Amino acid sequence: MVRSSLCGGGCSVYGFIQKISASLSLSLSLSLSFVPFLSVSSLSSSSLSLFCSLLSVLSIHAVRTCEIVGLEKTQDLRKRKEKDDSSERNARGGEDMDKGKKECNWSSWRGQVVDLLHWRDLKQSGLVFGSVLLLLFSLTQFSVVSVIAYLALAVLSATISFRVYKSVLQAVQKTDEGHPFKAYLEVEIALSGDQIMKYVDKTQLYINSTMKELRRLFLVQDLIDSIKFAVLMWLLTYVGALFNGLTLLILVVVSMFSVPVVYEKYQTQIDQYLGLVRTQVNSIMGKIREKVPGAKKKE
Repeated sequence: MVRSSLCGGGCSVYGFIQKISASLSLSLSLSLSFVPFLSVSSLSSSSLSLFCSLLSVLSIHAVRTCEIVGLEKTQDLRKRKEKDDSSERNARGGEDMDKGKKECNWSSWRGQVVDLLHWRDLKQSGLVFGSVLLLLFSLTQFSVVSVIAYLALAVLSATISFRVYKSVLQAVQKTDEGHPFKAYLEVEIALSGDQIMKYVDKTQLYINSTMKELRRLFLVQDLIDSIKFAVLMWLLTYVGALFNGLTLLILVVVSMFSVPVVYEKYQTQIDQYLGLVRTQVNSIMGKIREKVPGAKKKE
């Protein structure tokens, strides 16, 4: 399109120059015919024809120049557009790659947690389970400050002893292996601004949803849900009288590492009994909704 427009413009310029040359030739011929005392009419006619030929050559050169410039501009525009398209594709590819990496990392972490709770690797699950239980039992006997201080001293004792042992070994063997924890010291552990903002946004979402749910329960938007919440709090008063927070936390940890294994082994029977219990509970809740005045029925 650009080339055709430029060629059209060049042809119009060529025709315009030809018209000017013809008009100029005609006017000069008439002027020479009306001037009889000039005896150089033949010379003037030849000069005029030479001048017109020169104008024609100039017009053709102008048209070709316009075509060349138009082609160069078209090629430049095409190259610029291809460059912009490639940059946009690269940017989209980078975003898709980052998104894929984030999803892959999240699925990887979730898979590791599931494998840990289902005891896929007995050594790893046993190590994590024993360490968490040891920490919780330590908190039942000592204060938080004491437990943190003892843990820090234990870790420092192990790392300092290993560093001194490796230094002595390198001095005896006259080797230069470097720092024994060099690989761990070079690992990047800093959080980027995007990661911090992502975690802050998720925390804000959880806090806002919890506040809305508590407002709905305490202000009795749904009478049945508020009654169920009150019953749950009443049961928790008895649980709190029997157990403290650390004991409950220990029971939660034990349940996390035992319930998934039991459910995976007896999934059919457990689903059957849970279905019966859910049916009975829904039936009782339906009767209560029908009898309690002002109860909001869910669609």
